[in-house]
Amino acid sequence: MINLIHLKQQIDHRISLLNPDSYSTLIPKDEQSKFISEANLLLNHDFKFDRRWDMERCTKIYHLDQLNFETIKNDDPEWNFMLNRMDWLNYLFLAGVLTNNSKYFVKAKELILTWINQHPIIINQNSTRTLDTGIRLVNWINCLTYLSWSNQITDAELEKISSSIEKQILYLKENYVPKYQLSNWGSIQVCGILITLPFIYKDFENNDLYQWALNELKLQLNLQVLDDGMDWEQSPMYHVELLLALQHLLFFKPNKIIENLVLPIIKKMSNTLQQIVTPKKLLPNFGDSDQVSPNDILANSAYLLKDEQINYFGEFSYEDLIYIGQNFLEYKKIGKRKPTNLNYLGFSSGNFALRSNWQIDSNYLFFNNGSMGSGHAHSDNLHLSIYGKGEPIFVDSGRYTYREDHPTRILLKSMQAHNSVLIDNYEPAKPNSSWDFDSYYKVLPTFYNTKESIHYLEGSVVGNNPLEIWTRKVIMLECGVWIISDEVSISGNHEINQLWHLYPSTDYNDDIIKTPNSSWKFIHSESIELTDFPFSPKYNEIEQSKMITLKKSFTDNVSLSTILASTDLKIEKIPILQNFDRPVKEETAEGWKIITPSHEYCIAIFHQEVFTGKKIFSIDDTPFHHQAFATIDHTPLALKN
Repeated sequence: MINLIHLKQQIDHRISLLNPDSYSTLIPKDEQSKFISEANLLLNHDFKFDRRWDMERCTKIYHLDQLNFETIKNDDPEWNFMLNRMDWLNYLFLAGVLTNNSKYFVKAKELILTWINQHPIIINQNSTRTLDTGIRLVNWINCLTYLSWSNQITDAELEKISSSIEKQILYLKENYVPKYQLSNWGSIQVCGILITLPFIYKDFENNDLYQWALNELKLQLNLQVLDDGMDWEQSPMYHVELLLALQHLLFFKPNKIIENLVLPIIKKMSNTLQQIVTPKKLLPNFGDSDQVSPNDILANSAYLLKDEQINYFGEFSYEDLIYIGQNFLEYKKIGKRKPTNLNYLGFSSGNFALRSNWQIDSNYLFFNNGSMGSGHAHSDNLHLSIYGKGEPIFVDSGRYTYREDHPTRILLKSMQAHNSVLIDNYEPAKPNSSWDFDSYYKVLPTFYNTKESIHYLEGSVVGNNPLEIWTRKVIMLECGVWIISDEVSISGNHEINQLWHLYPSTDYNDDIIKTPNSSWKFIHSESIELTDFPFSPKYNEIEQSKMITLKKSFTDNVSLSTILASTDLKIEKIPILQNFDRPVKEETAEGWKIITPSHEYCIAIFHQEVFTGKKIFSIDDTPFHHQAFATIDHTPLALKN
């Protein structure tokens, strides 16, 4: 039962922790201007959704003459979902605090009461979708805090809003389904319940609904967060959404039981997030993800954990003062320390991020070959993104939209939209809608090894109808060389297409790829086709880029090797000898010599087993017997036996 006296006490306690009077001195003037400008749009019922973690961004402004929370704009139901999450209320609260003008608080209250009047009972419709309800609950608790601070809420209004909060909590419980245990949907809902119930119920810890939500969160975190720290849904964007929900939960100062449950998960997920970002410090466009910076999320985690490594490129978002208030001063005391682990090795998720250093001009590779995950996953196994000297060269094509009626949605989820291979243009992992697939390949575990500054990755998938085995072998030299070797076994006569999606700012001409600040050799021996292909850096944003297709005909088995290397490096093909005297055929093994100003490298990759003759091989006079092998200045390095 709602206890208004307890609710007021909780709100007063939260106000004392936040101290909104301090915001005008804590927030820089340019940030203050931004918040006020955004709030002024809302005063006029002009809506746009371009906050960093708006899951379905829409930068176009839409005006609503009559505020109907079932309204759909941009021909996209996701617009309505963004409207009903009410994250945008933060701008009204911040503008009200910074200007001490009551009109912003009055408008926020009006918008909330309008929603309540349009929902006297909570039924299943666009405006009450369960995910968005979980987010809205947290925003409304913030609303009660700042309306109370500004003396802009009566007891009757407080009771009306808290009564609706209770109805929405009960609605979430009644409509909870088993699949939510595996989804950020479920975690966001139960975090919303765990945040709001302690405000409206005095004896909340003995409440059955609270205990259910707590037990459900324990189960969810055990199921959703893999041993390597990656969210199982195979999308960094939704990895962040789960992490953000957990951060919000701790911002509201829960009990020690929740802190002990959640803090280790935040640490594990934050380390993963930090290790997978690109040299530009952006999320990789992997699965349903946008190219945005998680530096604010890392700053939040650093604040909660008092962790200098996680704060290495953390950058606090002043919008989050809504949650931590004057405690921002505690965050400013946290230093920055270079992370101990340079690379992300996701053996559980199948994702790997490798880099030469933590500098903005580092060489970087992101490789994914994990299980499908949720509907946010794409047909992207064996895909790799490459950044050279900090600049994107080969990239994932993004997501653009979730609209079921838009052909680009399925196209960008398809194998064709990723840096992978196709055989006879057949897709063994084939999406049929925004969230489902007609088929998906069987994924085999990825092998990884590193010696000195050389990294080796090997991943495989198995398709059927007919049976086919695809293997991608990748060698990365941190000095700026990537050797990619694709091997496919499938009976009969076929054509392999190796696909490479160029970042829009690159220029390709005569096997030279130029970025704004560097140039790269694209070394191959197959015919090439250059075509247009869409690229979407963020939801609702799209532009044209180029796709390189390498083509090769084969019978039964094929290997196709491609090299990307800085133009200032010398690379030549060299033979691999069996028994030191007989060159091995290229379809069996290939070798290369790479000469840099500092070192001389030799690389050998076997495509097939050698089962006749002597089993001793050599490259550049160095003996070996491994499937993948390298030398640095003639020092032997076994990469895979």
